[in-house]
Amino acid sequence: MKIYKKNIEIDRYEGVWAFSHISDYILSITSKDKYFVVILQDISVSENVTLIPLKISPFFMDFFVQGSLDNIHLRVYPKTKSGKIGIEIKDKELFFKKSRQGKFKDVVYHSFTCQGDVFPDWITGHWKCYAGGLGIYVRKEDDNKLSLGIVDEDGKVVKIHECGYIGHSGVLLTLSGKDWIDPPQKIEILFDSFKEEIACYIYVMPPVREVAAHVE
Repeated sequence: MKIYKKNIEIDRYEGVWAFSHISDYILSITSKDKYFVVILQDISVSENVTLIPLKISPFFMDFFVQGSLDNIHLRVYPKTKSGKIGIEIKDKELFFKKSRQGKFKDVVYHSFTCQGDVFPDWITGHWKCYAGGLGIYVRKEDDNKLSLGIVDEDGKVVKIHECGYIGHSGVLLTLSGKDWIDPPQKIEILFDSFKEEIACYIYVMPPVREVAAHVE
């Protein structure tokens, strides 16, 4: 993909970079005439994925990534003092209701009260991610009170580190990294009242390393 440089200091992004999220990726950013060229390769399936630019600015570059294994939102930050770029991935997972009961004896529940808002009845239950991974236990305790418990794919309790927002439309949480992922991870759980399903946006900043490989 060719992108016009405009006011972008491309030397702050240039290089060939490796990172992993579900798949293993190689990101190549090079300069050419008045443009810079961005190529993202999914080396797990040996394909160059489709990059759709969303926002190109001096502060970051946003892309929507379409691949055969996954579609993600990719944000690329310029190099820091360490000489590496930053990568932030926003990934979406859908959940199905495995049980109408939002109770499980080993789950640690956190209760939240939302002033001036009403939670829908349909969210009560045990929700499981279609792709595996997280399980979410939800109990509507009252019109404006909700209890929430989260477990990983092995059934281990995931500690809720903090809650940034909660309402009838969803919850913004930071989950503790202990026994699950390091560092703590921000997730956004959305309650879709039209489809009566739960969606979850997961924000990840994977480690990035510079490599000498050439991507075509």
